[in-house]
Amino acid sequence: MSARSDDETLRYSSQARLPELGAEGQEKLRRARVLCVGAGGLGAPVLLYLASAGVGRIGIIDPDTVSLSNLQRQVIYRTSDCGRLKAEVAREQLLALNPFIDISIYPTALGPRNALTILNAYNLIIDGTDNFATKFLLNDACARLSKPLIYASVTGFEGQVASFSGSHGPCFRCLYPQPPVAAIPNCAEAGVLGAMVGVVGSLQALQAVQCILRGYAVPETKLSFFDGRTHQLSNFRLAQRADCAVCSQPKDQIRLTSGVEAQTDDVLWLDVRSPDEWQSGHIAQALNWPVQELERGNFPELQKSRAIRVYCATGLRSQRAAARLKAAGFERVDALELGLRQWTGALVTDTSARPR
Repeated sequence: MSARSDDETLRYSSQARLPELGAEGQEKLRRARVLCVGAGGLGAPVLLYLASAGVGRIGIIDPDTVSLSNLQRQVIYRTSDCGRLKAEVAREQLLALNPFIDISIYPTALGPRNALTILNAYNLIIDGTDNFATKFLLNDACARLSKPLIYASVTGFEGQVASFSGSHGPCFRCLYPQPPVAAIPNCAEAGVLGAMVGVVGSLQALQAVQCILRGYAVPETKLSFFDGRTHQLSNFRLAQRADCAVCSQPKDQIRLTSGVEAQTDDVLWLDVRSPDEWQSGHIAQALNWPVQELERGNFPELQKSRAIRVYCATGLRSQRAAARLKAAGFERVDALELGLRQWTGALVTDTSARPR
């Protein structure tokens, strides 16, 4: 790279005054290579802030075109951009904002065949997608390549962000061991406020800058929940699952799939909420067995060796239920740590697995 010009120095002078950044940190940003997968509601603020901060090379993956319904939240686009490829428009906008950076675009869908090749050219990967298939694929590819991954999702007024190391656990599959089998609505289908994705995308950009300044190290993986109604930000420390199908095995044994083919065993989801809560929505193919039944000594007729994952609304009842099941001799039981809120948008309302 060539030496910085006076115009570049002036451009970044405000952030370079920060003792945590300085001239050395600015140079780290300048030499960074960051890939943003998705240039929509989350990707738009991520891209704008990384470009303005002086990240030297930014990659953009997005096969979609701009539509009128995108403009409410995807602030990098204008009305006149409708019908054009998002990746192309985003490149134009970012270079207009900062001509001192390089932009590479990939107006194609990410899949098992191209993921490793594209991701390998970058130091840091940012997940700006709105579907589980790509999120699982990104996680597995980053784990295979030891690339840090900054994940985020938004549904309604709730958002979550986490940075995963890539070189070691926990990973995204430690948080979500397997994809939901129900259809998952995206932002357009479920509804989302533009300011919400703006906040969460900005948090991703902040974590990206911090990750670059730390030499791409993720010292501790935390899941941050942002409640848009109360403006409360809550942090939860994540632990690696000993049975994680990805980060618990050697890198060369991580098999990339289209994302939805889980690399886990056949797990039964056990919903221990009340029947009324079950009626309002649940994980597809789960079995409803209220925790009160377990506490009365009534257990489902299942093999004691069956893998069971217990969930409730917030994680409290599932911990009680898991303890009861283990005490009754069920050998492979764990609980969804943060409850059903982890699966927002993955609920169905069929009643095919009601308790007897």
